[in-house]
Amino acid sequence: MCIIGGAGYVGLVTGAALASLGHDVRCVDSDAERIAGLQAGRPPFFEGGLQELVARMRAEGRLHFTDRTAEGTAGAEVVLLCVGTPAAADGSPDLRHVFEAAGALRPHLQSCRVLAVKSTVPPGTARRVQAVLDARGPVPCSVASCPEFLREGDAVADFLKPSRVVLGVRSPETGQVLETLHRGIEAPLLVTTPENAEMIKYASNVLLAAKVSLANELADICERVGADVVEVVRGVGYDPRIGPGFLRAGLGFGGPCLDKDLRALIQTARTHGYTPRILQAVRDVNAGRPGAVLAKVRHVLTTLREQRVGVLGLAFKPGTSDVRDSRAITLIHALRRSGSVVRAYDPRAMDEARRLIPDLECTDRPEDLAAGADCLVVATEWPEFLRLDWAGMARRMRRPVLVDGRNLLDPALMAACGFRYEAMGRRSPGGSS
Repeated sequence: MCIIGGAGYVGLVTGAALASLGHDVRCVDSDAERIAGLQAGRPPFFEGGLQELVARMRAEGRLHFTDRTAEGTAGAEVVLLCVGTPAAADGSPDLRHVFEAAGALRPHLQSCRVLAVKSTVPPGTARRVQAVLDARGPVPCSVASCPEFLREGDAVADFLKPSRVVLGVRSPETGQVLETLHRGIEAPLLVTTPENAEMIKYASNVLLAAKVSLANELADICERVGADVVEVVRGVGYDPRIGPGFLRAGLGFGGPCLDKDLRALIQTARTHGYTPRILQAVRDVNAGRPGAVLAKVRHVLTTLREQRVGVLGLAFKPGTSDVRDSRAITLIHALRRSGSVVRAYDPRAMDEARRLIPDLECTDRPEDLAAGADCLVVATEWPEFLRLDWAGMARRMRRPVLVDGRNLLDPALMAACGFRYEAMGRRSPGGSS
Protein backbone atom coordinates (compact mmCIF):
# COMPACT_ATOMS: atom_id res chain seq x y z
CA MET A 1 0.00 0.00 0.00
CA CYS A 2 1.00 3.64 -0.49
CA ILE A 3 0.62 6.80 1.58
CA ILE A 4 0.71 10.21 -0.14
CA GLY A 5 1.97 12.83 2.29
CA GLY A 6 3.79 10.08 4.10
CA ALA A 7 6.42 12.31 5.72
CA GLY A 8 3.80 14.48 7.41
CA TYR A 9 2.36 13.94 10.84
CA VAL A 10 -0.72 11.89 9.92
CA GLY A 11 0.97 10.11 7.03
CA LEU A 12 4.05 8.99 8.94
CA VAL A 13 2.16 7.80 12.03
CA THR A 14 -0.33 5.96 9.79
CA GLY A 15 2.41 4.39 7.70
CA ALA A 16 4.43 3.15 10.65
CA ALA A 17 1.34 1.81 12.42
CA LEU A 18 0.02 -0.01 9.34
CA ALA A 19 3.45 -1.54 8.79
CA SER A 20 3.32 -2.88 12.35
CA LEU A 21 0.07 -4.63 11.40
CA GLY A 22 1.97 -6.55 8.71
CA HIS A 23 1.40 -4.38 5.63
CA ASP A 24 4.13 -3.38 3.18
CA VAL A 25 3.94 0.42 3.26
CA ARG A 26 5.54 2.98 0.96
CA CYS A 27 5.38 6.59 2.13
CA VAL A 28 5.58 9.17 -0.65
CA ASP A 29 6.27 12.83 0.01
CA SER A 30 7.37 15.75 -2.15
CA ASP A 31 9.63 17.05 0.63
CA ALA A 32 12.91 15.46 -0.40
CA GLU A 33 14.67 16.70 2.73
CA ARG A 34 12.17 14.97 4.99
CA ILE A 35 12.39 11.79 2.94
CA ALA A 36 16.18 11.82 3.20
CA GLY A 37 15.95 12.28 6.95
CA LEU A 38 13.51 9.40 7.29
CA GLN A 39 15.72 7.16 5.17
CA ALA A 40 18.49 8.00 7.62
CA GLY A 41 16.23 7.17 10.58
CA ARG A 42 15.37 10.74 11.59
CA PRO A 43 11.63 11.60 11.78
CA PRO A 44 11.02 15.32 11.14
CA PHE A 45 9.11 15.82 14.42
CA PHE A 46 8.86 14.34 17.89
CA GLU A 47 6.02 11.99 18.73
CA GLY A 48 6.30 9.55 21.62
CA GLY A 49 7.23 6.05 20.42
CA LEU A 50 7.23 6.97 16.74
CA GLN A 51 10.98 7.03 16.10
CA GLU A 52 11.38 3.58 17.63
CA LEU A 53 8.44 2.20 15.62
CA VAL A 54 9.76 3.67 12.35
CA ALA A 55 13.20 2.21 13.01
CA ARG A 56 11.77 -1.24 13.78
CA MET A 57 9.51 -1.30 10.72
CA ARG A 58 12.37 -0.21 8.46
CA ALA A 59 14.60 -2.89 9.94
CA GLU A 60 11.90 -5.49 9.26
CA GLY A 61 11.60 -4.24 5.67
CA ARG A 62 7.94 -3.19 5.79
CA LEU A 63 8.29 0.62 5.75
CA HIS A 64 9.83 2.54 2.84
CA PHE A 65 10.20 6.21 1.91
CA THR A 66 10.43 7.85 -1.50
CA ASP A 67 9.78 11.19 -3.20
CA ARG A 68 8.78 9.46 -6.46
CA THR A 69 5.06 8.83 -6.88
CA ALA A 70 5.49 6.12 -9.53
CA GLU A 71 7.77 4.15 -7.22
CA GLY A 72 5.46 4.50 -4.24
CA THR A 73 2.25 3.53 -6.03
CA ALA A 74 3.58 0.63 -8.11
CA GLY A 75 1.38 -2.38 -7.41
CA ALA A 76 -0.47 -0.68 -4.55
CA GLU A 77 -4.10 -1.75 -4.15
CA VAL A 78 -4.79 0.92 -1.52
CA VAL A 79 -3.56 4.52 -1.55
CA LEU A 80 -4.13 6.80 1.44
CA LEU A 81 -4.20 10.55 0.88
CA CYS A 82 -2.74 12.37 3.90
CA VAL A 83 -1.96 15.84 2.52
CA GLY A 84 -2.51 19.09 4.37
CA THR A 85 -5.73 21.10 4.28
CA PRO A 86 -4.71 24.48 5.74
CA ALA A 87 -7.19 27.21 6.44
CA ALA A 88 -7.77 29.82 3.75
CA ALA A 89 -8.11 33.49 4.71
CA ASP A 90 -11.86 33.15 5.29
CA GLY A 91 -11.46 30.02 7.41
CA SER A 92 -12.57 27.57 4.75
CA PRO A 93 -10.27 24.59 4.17
CA ASP A 94 -7.84 25.01 1.29
CA LEU A 95 -8.33 21.77 -0.65
CA ARG A 96 -5.81 22.63 -3.36
CA HIS A 97 -3.30 19.99 -2.21
CA VAL A 98 -6.01 17.32 -2.12
CA PHE A 99 -7.12 17.92 -5.69
CA GLU A 100 -3.60 18.44 -7.00
CA ALA A 101 -2.51 15.16 -5.43
CA ALA A 102 -5.54 13.36 -6.88
CA GLY A 103 -4.80 14.70 -10.34
CA ALA A 104 -1.13 13.75 -10.11
CA LEU A 105 -2.05 10.27 -8.89
CA ARG A 106 -4.42 9.47 -11.74
CA PRO A 107 -1.77 8.03 -14.13
CA HIS A 108 -0.44 5.79 -11.35
CA LEU A 109 -3.64 4.07 -10.18
CA GLN A 110 -3.67 1.09 -12.54
CA SER A 111 -3.60 -1.42 -9.69
CA CYS A 112 -5.35 0.74 -7.09
CA ARG A 113 -8.75 -0.44 -5.86
CA VAL A 114 -9.32 2.26 -3.20
CA LEU A 115 -8.07 5.82 -2.78
CA ALA A 116 -8.97 6.75 0.80
CA VAL A 117 -8.84 10.37 1.94
CA LYS A 118 -7.52 10.63 5.50
CA SER A 119 -7.07 14.41 5.35
CA THR A 120 -9.68 16.40 7.26
CA VAL A 121 -12.04 17.69 4.58
CA PRO A 122 -15.61 19.01 4.40
CA PRO A 123 -18.51 16.75 3.43
CA GLY A 124 -18.62 16.15 -0.30
CA THR A 125 -14.85 16.16 -0.84
CA ALA A 126 -14.56 12.43 -1.60
CA ARG A 127 -17.20 12.87 -4.28
CA ARG A 128 -15.24 15.78 -5.76
CA VAL A 129 -11.99 13.78 -5.70
CA GLN A 130 -13.75 10.97 -7.57
CA ALA A 131 -14.83 13.51 -10.17
CA VAL A 132 -11.21 14.66 -10.58
CA LEU A 133 -10.12 11.06 -11.20
CA ASP A 134 -12.98 10.36 -13.62
CA ALA A 135 -12.68 13.65 -15.54
CA ARG A 136 -10.72 11.99 -18.37
CA GLY A 137 -12.58 8.71 -18.27
CA PRO A 138 -13.53 6.33 -15.44
CA VAL A 139 -10.79 4.81 -13.32
CA PRO A 140 -11.01 1.44 -11.53
CA CYS A 141 -10.30 3.17 -8.23
CA SER A 142 -13.09 4.04 -5.77
CA VAL A 143 -12.62 7.12 -3.55
CA ALA A 144 -13.47 6.67 0.13
CA SER A 145 -13.18 8.68 3.35
CA CYS A 146 -11.18 7.23 6.23
CA PRO A 147 -10.73 10.06 8.77
CA GLU A 148 -7.99 9.97 11.37
CA PHE A 149 -8.56 10.58 15.08
CA LEU A 150 -4.97 10.96 16.25
CA ARG A 151 -4.03 13.00 19.30
CA GLU A 152 -0.54 14.44 19.18
CA GLY A 153 1.48 12.89 21.97
CA ASP A 154 -0.61 9.68 21.83
CA ALA A 155 -0.86 9.18 18.08
CA VAL A 156 0.69 5.71 17.73
CA ALA A 157 -1.53 4.27 20.46
CA ASP A 158 -4.53 6.11 19.03
CA PHE A 159 -4.03 4.43 15.66
CA LEU A 160 -3.46 0.93 17.00
CA LYS A 161 -6.02 1.10 19.83
CA PRO A 162 -8.57 3.66 18.61
CA SER A 163 -11.94 4.52 20.09
CA ARG A 164 -13.48 3.70 16.69
CA VAL A 165 -12.67 3.18 13.01
CA VAL A 166 -14.85 5.11 10.58
CA LEU A 167 -15.01 4.11 6.91
CA GLY A 168 -16.96 6.21 4.42
CA VAL A 169 -17.56 4.16 1.29
CA ARG A 170 -19.85 3.91 -1.76
CA SER A 171 -19.90 0.12 -2.05
CA PRO A 172 -19.57 -3.00 0.11
CA GLU A 173 -16.52 -4.01 -1.92
CA THR A 174 -14.69 -0.80 -1.00
CA GLY A 175 -15.66 -1.27 2.63
CA GLN A 176 -14.24 -4.79 2.61
CA VAL A 177 -10.89 -3.58 1.26
CA LEU A 178 -10.59 -0.99 4.03
CA GLU A 179 -11.77 -3.41 6.70
CA THR A 180 -9.00 -5.78 5.64
CA LEU A 181 -6.50 -2.91 5.85
CA HIS A 182 -7.46 -2.36 9.50
CA ARG A 183 -7.49 -6.04 10.45
CA GLY A 184 -5.74 -6.50 13.77
CA ILE A 185 -7.24 -3.34 15.27
CA GLU A 186 -9.88 -4.07 17.88
CA ALA A 187 -12.33 -1.18 17.92
CA PRO A 188 -15.94 -0.41 17.01
CA LEU A 189 -16.22 -0.20 13.22
CA LEU A 190 -18.64 2.18 11.55
CA VAL A 191 -19.14 1.75 7.83
CA THR A 192 -21.11 4.67 6.44
CA THR A 193 -21.19 7.11 3.52
CA PRO A 194 -18.21 9.35 2.69
CA GLU A 195 -20.24 12.44 3.58
CA ASN A 196 -21.09 11.06 7.00
CA ALA A 197 -17.47 10.05 7.64
CA GLU A 198 -16.22 13.50 6.67
CA MET A 199 -18.78 15.14 8.95
CA ILE A 200 -17.98 12.79 11.86
CA LYS A 201 -14.40 14.07 11.89
CA TYR A 202 -15.48 17.72 12.06
CA ALA A 203 -18.22 17.02 14.60
CA SER A 204 -15.76 15.19 16.88
CA ASN A 205 -13.29 18.06 16.95
CA VAL A 206 -15.83 20.85 17.41
CA LEU A 207 -17.48 19.00 20.30
CA LEU A 208 -14.09 18.60 22.00
CA ALA A 209 -13.36 22.28 21.44
CA ALA A 210 -16.75 23.18 22.89
CA LYS A 211 -15.94 21.29 26.10
CA VAL A 212 -12.72 23.26 26.52
CA SER A 213 -14.42 26.62 25.99
CA LEU A 214 -17.28 25.69 28.30
CA ALA A 215 -14.78 24.74 31.01
CA ASN A 216 -13.14 28.14 30.57
CA GLU A 217 -16.44 29.97 30.86
CA LEU A 218 -17.15 27.99 34.02
CA ALA A 219 -13.71 29.04 35.31
CA ASP A 220 -14.52 32.71 34.81
CA ILE A 221 -17.79 32.28 36.68
CA CYS A 222 -16.10 30.29 39.46
CA GLU A 223 -13.65 33.13 40.06
CA ARG A 224 -16.55 35.52 40.58
CA VAL A 225 -18.61 33.31 42.89
CA GLY A 226 -15.77 31.85 44.96
CA ALA A 227 -15.87 28.31 43.57
CA ASP A 228 -12.97 26.14 42.38
CA VAL A 229 -13.32 25.09 38.74
CA VAL A 230 -11.05 22.08 39.21
CA GLU A 231 -13.42 20.64 41.79
CA VAL A 232 -16.46 21.70 39.79
CA VAL A 233 -15.43 19.93 36.59
CA ARG A 234 -14.28 16.91 38.58
CA GLY A 235 -17.79 16.59 39.95
CA VAL A 236 -19.34 17.21 36.55
CA GLY A 237 -17.04 14.68 34.88
CA TYR A 238 -18.35 11.81 36.97
CA ASP A 239 -21.62 12.10 35.05
CA PRO A 240 -21.34 9.42 32.32
CA ARG A 241 -23.35 11.61 29.98
CA ILE A 242 -20.58 14.23 30.12
CA GLY A 243 -17.29 12.60 31.10
CA PRO A 244 -14.11 14.33 32.31
CA GLY A 245 -12.25 14.57 29.00
CA PHE A 246 -11.35 18.07 27.76
CA LEU A 247 -12.99 19.76 30.76
CA ARG A 248 -9.79 21.62 31.58
CA ALA A 249 -9.77 25.35 32.22
CA GLY A 250 -6.77 27.47 31.34
CA LEU A 251 -5.11 28.96 28.28
CA GLY A 252 -7.51 27.22 25.90
CA PHE A 253 -6.95 24.85 23.02
CA GLY A 254 -4.34 25.26 20.32
CA GLY A 255 -2.60 23.06 17.81
CA PRO A 256 -3.16 22.38 14.13
CA CYS A 257 -6.64 20.85 14.32
CA LEU A 258 -9.32 22.14 16.67
CA ASP A 259 -9.47 25.79 15.70
CA LYS A 260 -8.84 25.04 12.03
CA ASP A 261 -11.67 22.54 11.97
CA LEU A 262 -13.96 24.90 13.88
CA ARG A 263 -13.36 27.61 11.30
CA ALA A 264 -13.83 25.15 8.46
CA LEU A 265 -17.18 23.89 9.73
CA ILE A 266 -18.36 27.44 10.45
CA GLN A 267 -17.51 28.47 6.90
CA THR A 268 -19.03 25.31 5.44
CA ALA A 269 -22.26 26.01 7.30
CA ARG A 270 -22.32 29.61 6.09
CA THR A 271 -21.83 28.61 2.47
CA HIS A 272 -24.93 26.46 2.88
CA GLY A 273 -26.96 29.32 4.34
CA TYR A 274 -26.68 28.52 8.06
CA THR A 275 -25.11 30.67 10.81
CA PRO A 276 -23.57 28.40 13.51
CA ARG A 277 -23.81 30.58 16.60
CA ILE A 278 -22.55 28.06 19.15
CA LEU A 279 -19.48 27.19 17.10
CA GLN A 280 -18.57 30.86 16.75
CA ALA A 281 -18.96 31.34 20.50
CA VAL A 282 -16.58 28.44 21.13
CA ARG A 283 -13.95 30.20 19.02
CA ASP A 284 -14.57 33.56 20.66
CA VAL A 285 -14.14 32.16 24.18
CA ASN A 286 -10.93 30.37 23.20
CA ALA A 287 -9.48 33.43 21.53
CA GLY A 288 -9.74 35.33 24.82
CA ARG A 289 -7.87 32.87 27.01
CA PRO A 290 -4.29 34.12 26.52
CA GLY A 291 -5.63 37.57 27.36
CA ALA A 292 -7.14 36.22 30.58
CA VAL A 293 -3.77 34.81 31.65
CA LEU A 294 -2.04 38.04 30.62
CA ALA A 295 -4.49 39.99 32.79
CA LYS A 296 -3.60 37.84 35.80
CA VAL A 297 0.10 38.48 35.28
CA ARG A 298 -0.54 42.22 34.94
CA HIS A 299 -2.71 42.24 38.05
CA VAL A 300 -0.16 40.61 40.35
CA LEU A 301 2.80 42.55 38.94
CA THR A 302 0.89 45.86 38.60
CA THR A 303 2.76 46.54 35.38
CA LEU A 304 4.24 44.36 32.65
CA ARG A 305 6.81 46.83 31.38
CA GLU A 306 10.37 45.66 32.02
CA GLN A 307 9.15 42.72 34.10
CA ARG A 308 11.06 39.46 33.76
CA VAL A 309 8.67 36.65 32.94
CA GLY A 310 9.61 33.00 32.57
CA VAL A 311 7.26 30.83 30.48
CA LEU A 312 7.19 27.10 31.20
CA GLY A 313 6.07 25.29 28.08
CA LEU A 314 5.98 26.18 24.39
CA ALA A 315 4.33 23.20 22.68
CA PHE A 316 0.58 23.46 22.21
CA LYS A 317 0.22 20.37 24.43
CA PRO A 318 2.54 18.01 26.31
CA GLY A 319 4.06 15.03 24.53
CA THR A 320 4.81 16.81 21.26
CA SER A 321 7.21 19.33 19.75
CA ASP A 322 4.41 21.00 17.78
CA VAL A 323 3.99 24.75 18.35
CA ARG A 324 1.38 25.37 15.66
CA ASP A 325 -1.28 27.70 17.08
CA SER A 326 0.24 27.22 20.53
CA ARG A 327 -1.41 29.35 23.21
CA ALA A 328 2.02 29.67 24.82
CA ILE A 329 3.37 31.38 21.72
CA THR A 330 0.35 33.70 21.60
CA LEU A 331 0.93 34.59 25.26
CA ILE A 332 4.64 35.27 24.70
CA HIS A 333 3.83 37.67 21.85
CA ALA A 334 1.37 39.51 24.12
CA LEU A 335 3.86 39.70 26.98
CA ARG A 336 6.57 41.10 24.72
CA ARG A 337 4.20 43.64 23.18
CA SER A 338 3.44 44.80 26.74
CA GLY A 339 7.14 45.39 27.42
CA SER A 340 7.99 42.24 29.39
CA VAL A 341 11.34 40.50 29.07
CA VAL A 342 10.47 36.88 28.34
CA ARG A 343 12.49 33.71 28.65
CA ALA A 344 11.10 30.23 28.04
CA TYR A 345 11.70 26.53 28.48
CA ASP A 346 10.14 23.44 26.91
CA PRO A 347 11.49 19.87 26.99
CA ARG A 348 10.79 19.30 23.27
CA ALA A 349 9.65 22.40 21.42
CA MET A 350 12.32 25.09 21.83
CA ASP A 351 13.82 24.67 18.35
CA GLU A 352 10.37 24.85 16.76
CA ALA A 353 9.48 27.91 18.83
CA ARG A 354 12.63 29.72 17.73
CA ARG A 355 11.52 29.30 14.13
CA LEU A 356 8.48 31.40 15.00
CA ILE A 357 10.29 33.79 17.38
CA PRO A 358 13.96 33.80 16.31
CA ASP A 359 15.12 36.05 19.15
CA LEU A 360 13.29 34.12 21.89
CA GLU A 361 15.65 33.46 24.78
CA CYS A 362 15.37 29.87 26.00
CA THR A 363 17.05 28.13 28.93
CA ASP A 364 18.46 24.61 29.03
CA ARG A 365 16.87 23.88 32.40
CA PRO A 366 13.46 24.96 33.69
CA GLU A 367 14.99 25.94 37.02
CA ASP A 368 17.09 28.61 35.27
CA LEU A 369 13.96 30.55 34.35
CA ALA A 370 13.58 31.50 38.00
CA ALA A 371 16.85 33.42 38.33
CA GLY A 372 15.90 37.08 38.83
CA ALA A 373 12.38 36.56 37.46
CA ASP A 374 9.35 38.55 38.56
CA CYS A 375 6.86 35.91 37.47
CA LEU A 376 6.69 32.36 36.14
CA VAL A 377 3.82 31.21 33.92
CA VAL A 378 2.89 27.58 33.30
CA ALA A 379 1.76 27.55 29.67
CA THR A 380 1.96 23.83 28.79
CA GLU A 381 1.09 21.11 31.29
CA TRP A 382 4.18 18.94 30.92
CA PRO A 383 4.06 16.30 33.72
CA GLU A 384 7.72 16.86 34.52
CA PHE A 385 6.87 20.34 35.80
CA LEU A 386 5.17 18.65 38.75
CA ARG A 387 8.57 17.36 39.89
CA LEU A 388 10.49 20.66 39.85
CA ASP A 389 12.14 22.09 42.97
CA TRP A 390 9.54 24.81 43.30
CA ALA A 391 10.74 26.02 46.71
CA GLY A 392 14.23 26.46 45.33
CA MET A 393 12.88 28.29 42.30
CA ALA A 394 10.87 30.67 44.48
CA ARG A 395 14.03 31.59 46.39
CA ARG A 396 15.87 32.46 43.16
CA MET A 397 13.18 34.85 41.91
CA ARG A 398 13.13 38.60 42.34
CA ARG A 399 9.42 38.26 43.11
CA PRO A 400 8.03 34.75 43.73
CA VAL A 401 4.91 35.01 41.58
CA LEU A 402 3.54 31.97 39.77
CA VAL A 403 0.60 32.13 37.33
CA ASP A 404 -0.58 28.62 36.49
CA GLY A 405 -2.20 28.94 33.07
CA ARG A 406 -3.04 25.22 33.00
CA ASN A 407 -4.14 24.56 36.61
CA LEU A 408 -1.39 21.96 36.74
CA LEU A 409 -0.06 22.56 40.24
CA ASP A 410 -1.44 22.28 43.76
CA PRO A 411 -2.29 25.74 45.17
CA ALA A 412 -1.53 24.87 48.80
CA LEU A 413 1.81 23.28 47.89
CA MET A 414 2.84 26.29 45.82
CA ALA A 415 1.92 28.65 48.66
CA ALA A 416 3.99 26.50 51.04
CA CYS A 417 6.91 26.83 48.60
CA GLY A 418 6.72 30.60 49.00
CA PHE A 419 4.81 31.62 45.86
CA ARG A 420 2.10 34.14 45.29
CA TYR A 421 0.13 31.62 43.26
CA GLU A 422 -2.62 32.42 40.76
CA ALA A 423 -4.60 29.86 38.79
CA MET A 424 -7.54 29.88 36.42
CA GLY A 425 -10.96 29.72 38.03
CA ARG A 426 -9.86 28.66 41.49
CA ARG A 427 -9.18 30.32 44.81
CA SER A 428 -5.47 30.35 45.59
CA PRO A 429 -3.88 30.65 49.05
CA GLY A 430 -2.54 34.17 49.26
CA GLY A 431 -3.93 35.02 45.84
CA SER A 432 -6.79 37.16 44.64
CA SER A 433 -8.86 34.56 42.78
